[in-house]
Amino acid sequence: MGLRDIRVFVLLLGLALTLLVPLSAQAVPSLNGEMLNPTTDNGPYLVTHSTRTFKKWDWTTGITLDIAHRPIELAGPSGGRVSGILEDIFMMHLTGAVGLLDWLQVGIDIPVALLNHTINAVNGQDSLNLRMSDIRVEAKLRLLDPDKHGWGIAFIPFVIAPTGSGARLVGNKSFAAGGKFAFESPDFGDRFRMALNVGYELRDSTVLFATEVDDWFLYSLAANIRVTDYFEIIPEAFGRALAGEFFQNSDQSPLEVGATMRVFFLDRRLSLDVGGGAGLVAGVGAPQWRGTMRVAYKPMQRSVKYDHARIPIPNDDLTAMDYYYLSENCPEPDQWQQGVHDDRCEKIYELRALAGKCPAPEDWKQGVHDDACEKVYELQGHDRDNDAVADFLDYCPAEAGPVENRGCPAEMAYVDWEDSRIRSDKILFEYDSAILTPTSRDIVAQIAKVVGPQLMKMNRLYIEGHTDNRGSAEYNQALSRRRAQSVRAFLISQGLPAAKISATGYGLSRPAVSNATEAGQQQNRRVEIRFDKSTDY
Repeated sequence: MGLRDIRVFVLLLGLALTLLVPLSAQAVPSLNGEMLNPTTDNGPYLVTHSTRTFKKWDWTTGITLDIAHRPIELAGPSGGRVSGILEDIFMMHLTGAVGLLDWLQVGIDIPVALLNHTINAVNGQDSLNLRMSDIRVEAKLRLLDPDKHGWGIAFIPFVIAPTGSGARLVGNKSFAAGGKFAFESPDFGDRFRMALNVGYELRDSTVLFATEVDDWFLYSLAANIRVTDYFEIIPEAFGRALAGEFFQNSDQSPLEVGATMRVFFLDRRLSLDVGGGAGLVAGVGAPQWRGTMRVAYKPMQRSVKYDHARIPIPNDDLTAMDYYYLSENCPEPDQWQQGVHDDRCEKIYELRALAGKCPAPEDWKQGVHDDACEKVYELQGHDRDNDAVADFLDYCPAEAGPVENRGCPAEMAYVDWEDSRIRSDKILFEYDSAILTPTSRDIVAQIAKVVGPQLMKMNRLYIEGHTDNRGSAEYNQALSRRRAQSVRAFLISQGLPAAKISATGYGLSRPAVSNATEAGQQQNRRVEIRFDKSTDY
C-alpha cells in the first residue's frame, strides 16, 4: 500500500468513525454553553485550525483560561433580557497534541469549569459549581502541504465525550462527533496569513426553553499578523448555526469576534496569549464579553546541523560516501534523537569512538581485536578534502581544517574588505526556522566584534538570506527573509546601530552554485553580509 493509499484509507476511516459514533446516549441530551474550543496543537490561531501538522513525535501542551459573561440568557418576546441562565463560566482547557506521521497528528482538550454560575429561570436560584465539561479528541490530516504549495488544506475529525454536567450547561450528556476542513493562505510577505474552517457537528437534538438545538454547522475565520518574530496579533471570528435552518434564527446562530495578542519566550518555545471578544450575534453560547489567556509550550523541533534532518541513504550497506554525508548531517551524539535524526548516525558515533582504540592495521589480530576495526581501516583511506582527517571522523568533510578542530576550518567567518563582503557558510538555523543555532550565535557575535569598530566607515550593512530549491518559491522567500532579519536582530543586540543594517530575503532566486547535488544545496542555504564603504582600506 503506497503513501497515497494510506492517506485515503485513514481519511475514509476517520469519516466512517465520525458518522458511526453512537449519538444516542443513556441520558436526556442537554447543551454545552461553552462555544470556545481552543486548538489542541496551540497553532497560529486560538480556535481556528491551521493546516500544518507536527512532524513525527513533535508535541505541544498548553493551558487556556477563558471567562465568559452571560453566554446563555432568557429573552422576552421583544428581545430584552428576562433572566440569566448561564450567567458566568470560567473554563480551564488542558490541551495537548503529538505528531504520529509528518501529515497526521492527534490532540485532546480536557475542559474543566472552575466556576459555573447558573440561574434557575423558574425559581431564580443561583448555583456556583466546579464541574467537568465534555472532553474532545481530534485528529488532523494534512491534505495539501502549505510548505510545498503555498496554500494548505487539512481535515480535522473529532469526537466529543459526554463527561460534563448537562444540568449545569457544560455538557451535552450524549456523544457528539464531526469534522472540519481547514483552508489556509500562504504567508504573505512573511507577515500575514489567514485560515478558514468549515465543518459539521452531529449531536442529539434538545430544546432549551423555546430554542431547539440539533446538528451544528461550524465556521471560523482568523488571521495571524506577525509584528515581530516574538509578537503576533490574531483577530478571529467563529460561530455556529443550526444545520438545515442556516442563520434563520439568531438564537440558533451565535457569532463571536475577538482578538488575541501573542508573545513568545525561550526562542519561541514558550508562548503567552492574552485576548478577548464579544458576541456579535447573541445566540446560545455567544457571551456579552469574553476574556482569554493561554500559555503553551513546544519543545525545539528538529534541531539539527542543517536544514533537513534526514538524508537519503541508498541502502543499508553504508559506503564511504554515505559516511561522508552522515559526517555533515549528524548532530553531536548528545543531541541525537530517535525518530528525528537518521538512525544510522549511531553507527558513525560507534566507529568514531572505536577509531582511537583500534591498533595499527598491521597489528590487528582476528579474535583479539574488534572485527569492526576492519571498517575503520577501510574508511580511513577516504579523505575528500585532504586534510589528514578521514571523512567519517571529519565534522567538515568538504573543507580542509586542522586535526585539533575536527577537520573544520579554524576561522568561523572571513571579512573580505576588497570585495565588500563578509563570507561564512556556518551561519545555520534550527530546522525550518529563523532561530540561530548556538554555534551560529557565536559566529555572528564574532562578525559583530570584527565589523563593529569599522562600521562608522561604512554606509550600510546588507544582510541577505538565501535558500536551496527545495519547497515553493514563496515559502523559501519568506524563510530566507526571516533568517536575514534574525541575523540583523542579533547584530543589533551586539551593539551595532540598527539604522545602518537592513535585511532582505532572496529565497531560491540567487543560487551560489548548482542545486543539482546535496553539497550544492547546502552551499545555497546561506546568509551573506555585504557592506558599502565610504573610505578605502
